[in-house]
Amino acid sequence: MAGIFGGGGKSTTAERLGDLKMSTSSYGHCIPVVYGKARVAVNLIYYANFKSTPHTEKVGKGGGGGTTNTTYTYNADVMLAICEGPVQIGVIWTDKTATPPRLAHKLGLTFKPGDPSQTPWTALPSSKRVGYGSTAYVAKAQMDLGDNAAIPNYSFEVTGFFSGATPAGDANAADVLLDMLTHPIHGMGFPLASLSSLDDYRLYTSEVGFFVSAALETQKQGIEVIKTLLDCTNSMAVWSGGKLRILPLGDLPVGGWNPNSTPLYALTHDDFLSGGPGDDPVQVTRKSAADTHNSVKVKYCDRAPKPTVVEVQVQSAGLGRPNITPIFEDIPAYADAVAEANDLAMQDLYGLRPASDYSADFIADPNAAQTLAQTMLQRSVGIRNEYKFRLGWRYTLLEPGDLVTLTEAGLGLDNTPVRVTAVEEDAEGDLSITAEDWPNGIATAVAYPPPDTGADPVNMLAPPPFVNAPVIFEPPADLTDGEMQVWIGASGVDGSNWGGCEIWAATSAGGTYQLMGRIDAPARHGVRYQSSSAAGGSAVDMSVSGGALTIGSVSATDLAALKTLCLSATADGATYELWRYTAVSQPSANRYSVSSTASHRGLFGTTAQAWPIDSIFMFLDNAVARLDFSRWQKGAIYLKFPSFNAFGLQRQSLADIDPVLFTLTGAGLVKWKAPTAVTMTITPNLPPA
Repeated sequence: MAGIFGGGGKSTTAERLGDLKMSTSSYGHCIPVVYGKARVAVNLIYYANFKSTPHTEKVGKGGGGGTTNTTYTYNADVMLAICEGPVQIGVIWTDKTATPPRLAHKLGLTFKPGDPSQTPWTALPSSKRVGYGSTAYVAKAQMDLGDNAAIPNYSFEVTGFFSGATPAGDANAADVLLDMLTHPIHGMGFPLASLSSLDDYRLYTSEVGFFVSAALETQKQGIEVIKTLLDCTNSMAVWSGGKLRILPLGDLPVGGWNPNSTPLYALTHDDFLSGGPGDDPVQVTRKSAADTHNSVKVKYCDRAPKPTVVEVQVQSAGLGRPNITPIFEDIPAYADAVAEANDLAMQDLYGLRPASDYSADFIADPNAAQTLAQTMLQRSVGIRNEYKFRLGWRYTLLEPGDLVTLTEAGLGLDNTPVRVTAVEEDAEGDLSITAEDWPNGIATAVAYPPPDTGADPVNMLAPPPFVNAPVIFEPPADLTDGEMQVWIGASGVDGSNWGGCEIWAATSAGGTYQLMGRIDAPARHGVRYQSSSAAGGSAVDMSVSGGALTIGSVSATDLAALKTLCLSATADGATYELWRYTAVSQPSANRYSVSSTASHRGLFGTTAQAWPIDSIFMFLDNAVARLDFSRWQKGAIYLKFPSFNAFGLQRQSLADIDPVLFTLTGAGLVKWKAPTAVTMTITPNLPPA
């Protein structure tokens, strides 16, 4: 506790920053396009009026002591672009804190939804007022930049284009595809006249549940984005009659959607063109079962809502003991997740053969991700044959996606259905066909529910509860080796999120506090619910700390080792008794009957006595903190116990904690005693006669 009693004064001044620290501000960065509902980060597009404000405070006592500290906080006018509009925003994340729409006004942000003709932000200088039409953004005058001049990490839940397909805010994939192809600003310029009807694709994705949500935030080739969309919805694009047609790969009826399962041609040996003498009319390549992927993982962004603390209500309940009530609300998680499908029979036969993880960028629903993973697994395991054959010009109407049957006795093919995957025409009009198996039912997954992800995620930043009234006393010298010590037991008002507390001390209530120690486990303490005699045991209630005692009798070895040493005390710890128990039973929840005898009472020089109802009980194990003090530090000390949560985070501010007064008496010191019954003889050293 050195340094509590003063010292020389000094002054410190923090470095004053001259400009704002930017998290994301990129010239030429593409403006995101949001389909459905997604979480989007921001891009700084303007700031001005950067200001610094000094804050000077004196820490410590007067009279030449203490320290003068000068720090700075910063503010600026800021505009943050979100995405192409018009859109609406929902939840706002500031760093890791989620703010639901009903509390968004507390952030003081001005939101512009991105209308084409939206008015400029009025806080801009008149010479710089630009409406930023079709760009959604937020702005704030003199935004608080903290003491490091950095803009908080904002991200926004955006309800974007075509978001009304599901209650969760997803879009129908057909609307998204059409927009990406034909939109005049962010589309690919694809002519609408060259696109076949999307009604079949729209119905298929709706019935299967392949609704999509995505924020397109990076520049990619349009064909790459469209292929990802089609892969996420188990579909393919083909040319048919000079138009682009979207073909769902489902092969069984789902709801009101029915697949086209009628083969166009029944091909036999007479239909195939041979490449030359000895060539097989149909060439089959079969993938080995040992090389077949029997495990598929689909990575997606899980938007499923999770209970999250969005605010904390604090109500006074006595000195330093406010009631803290966390308010939970279902907040979309937007967490990285994985949907997995496995063929256990194939894994038993050939071992685990995992496919490369597939990133489903357009999927935000766990059910859709699980259906996609199961469909991809079934196609991997069930479609292993590739067929190649050549046909004459009569079959020029064949195109990818069509079904035909193959009959070729030499290969054991008898009206085997296959799906055409590629068609190439040579200069003479002959067609080279590539096809794959079409086992009915492989490309339609059973609607397996996604696996339970377990308990709701724990909020690591949840504020901790305050401590209960701590148990403080000075043990006798036999327990301190003659040093002056204070033993302290503490627990949290709400034990489920209490990780412990720090111990700070000062010589006056408003003086400079110094860190003395740390408590990382709750003490097992409580009160008596029945009075006790000076010779017997106790009936104690441990509800306040949630502590538990081991039921049963105590061995002689444990008794000799003081493994059941306990404290009985008054509320201020000034009067106490040390004793040990011999057995414990539990008559009801949180209540224990603790047996003892006269020979185990009044240990270490304390006095065995009767203890009334509500007197203090504490089990003296390693959870009780032991603090060393100098023998010169007798007198009043003030203690504060700021809690931290179960993850060791969110330590409470000292300013929010009321001090606890305790008086150091030096009870643990070995007192010097003058010797008694000692005779001293002094013989003078005289010079020789």
